[in-house]
Amino acid sequence: MTTACLKAGQTTPIRESSAVDIDSAAAALRAISNVHRFMILCLLAEQEHTVGDLERAVGIRQPSMSQQLARLREDGIVSCTRDGKSMIYALTDSRVRQVILTLSTIYHR
Repeated sequence: MTTACLKAGQTTPIRESSAVDIDSAAAALRAISNVHRFMILCLLAEQEHTVGDLERAVGIRQPSMSQQLARLREDGIVSCTRDGKSMIYALTDSRVRQVILTLSTIYHR
């Protein structure tokens, strides 16, 4: 995969050393491209939530929620901590938080 992009007005690609980390950016966009993961991240961008809170807010059942949260954990976007019987999730990637908040602002109705 090419890891270069063009800046406005340039005709030659910027190589990896001075360019955006294209692979990381593409991975983050793939992670948030799922509607349920996007909804989860919108909630987590505001504050930490338990799995139960996320299930109710997003409207999906526990097996699907676990699958989506596992993907976000694997991608290093969220983390979880145990509080008694509850698992509490937090959005830990500040770059993804910025993207989520920007998209929420742009598409807010």
